[in-house]
Amino acid sequence: MTGALACLAKVTLGILNTLFLLVGLALVAVGAIIKQGSGVIGDVLGELKNVPAVSQYLDTAAWVLIGLGIFFTAIGILGGCGACCAVKIFLILYIIIVIILMLTQIVFIALLFSDKLKDILQSALKDSFSKYKPPPDPVAGAKIDTDDVLSRGLDALFIELKCCGFESSKDLTTASKTPVTCCKAFTPDLLKSDDPFGTSLIELQSCVSTGTNSYKDRGCYDALLDLIDDNKGAFIGGTVGILLFQLICVVFAVLIIKDKNKNSVSPIS
Repeated sequence: MTGALACLAKVTLGILNTLFLLVGLALVAVGAIIKQGSGVIGDVLGELKNVPAVSQYLDTAAWVLIGLGIFFTAIGILGGCGACCAVKIFLILYIIIVIILMLTQIVFIALLFSDKLKDILQSALKDSFSKYKPPPDPVAGAKIDTDDVLSRGLDALFIELKCCGFESSKDLTTASKTPVTCCKAFTPDLLKSDDPFGTSLIELQSCVSTGTNSYKDRGCYDALLDLIDDNKGAFIGGTVGILLFQLICVVFAVLIIKDKNKNSVSPIS
């Protein structure tokens, strides 16, 4: 019975880690393509290539993808070779890495719903918010500085999550005024428009000066928690599924090691 389980574990773990290997190689390839030809990726991204400063994020995205690809490739090699050839040291390393991944996910989930993560993020993002430079006040013909990658990235966050600052607009250096990207009338299309204020000029002017019809009191941390809460079922289901998948991989690797130890022939003394 143990031998049959070990055989099943070898086949299953071999297939799963072959998929890991392929995913890892694919990520490395995509990262390399982005690194060498951002124009090609820009065409693939469609409208996203027109978002201000997005091209400046491509280099960072490329390295992130390459790093993840190398990581997944390493896991695939350790798990796949360890399963198919019953290489004990590979399987032990594989088990250690997967267990560390599981613990990391559990810690992150625990932090996500505690005040500790809020303190960590607030401390890490404080410098970014202090360097934030809002778009110009809404006047006819005004242009948005697309070279300020940090500020435009925060603007995109404000628009997407319908928030302003970490806890509120008071976290920003422009606390005396509401940034125009925190106004409800400011849409993602306006951020990349040649005339960002033309269609909603009066409404945006009122918002900036008085804070009416804005998200100035809604922090992005609370907005992120609301987003997670709105998708709680999918989030919990996905997290539990990933943890169970990793646990199965660990159990299969242990079965293969136990079977190898059982079938090892001790030398005659």
